[in-house]
Amino acid sequence: MNPEQVDELLLRAATSHQAGQLQLAAELYAKVLGADPTSPVANHNLGVLAMQTGKGLPTALPLFARAWQSDPGHQQHWLSYLRALVQSGDIDVARRVHADGSQRGLRGPGIEALQARMAPAKPAAAATPVTATEDLRAEQAELDRLLGGGLPDAAERLARQLTVRHPQHPLGWKALGSALLAQQRDQEAALHSSALRSWRRPMRRS
Repeated sequence: MNPEQVDELLLRAATSHQAGQLQLAAELYAKVLGADPTSPVANHNLGVLAMQTGKGLPTALPLFARAWQSDPGHQQHWLSYLRALVQSGDIDVARRVHADGSQRGLRGPGIEALQARMAPAKPAAAATPVTATEDLRAEQAELDRLLGGGLPDAAERLARQLTVRHPQHPLGWKALGSALLAQQRDQEAALHSSALRSWRRPMRRS
């Protein structure tokens, strides 16, 4: 397959992806990678597809990594890889990827929230209400991005972490309900809505 044919195939894949024909798009991206395994666009978009179709980070992360490695100066490829690293908890690699992008002058939406999640953990004794509030603001921004970006499974994982770390704060419970509803898991969403109401009652009495 010559370069022109690869480009044409990639265009067909992207068009199918935008039209919501996800299975066809995945097949076409795979064909592109069969001809050019280093294609940054095909690797990146197939990673996006993996997140959209519920395959999640185990499938998406290596694809985002190859896209970034092939074109480290591309803002979206850098940002997608960085987000996936942070979501997977691979903070040391995320910091290195972030530093590389910063040296290239790359920025992007939600970068402040990612920087907050990459920041070294402070000793427990040094924690203050302000630090907790800032952390929750960063998590709120990331949850908004995930839910608004059509990634309810990733939003669910983050929300569940928040309900463990901040069980007395409604943010995690509300986001969890929204993420479950977005996945059409109405019964589970109703249960977590009840948990949120239970949390609010003692707050009104105090």
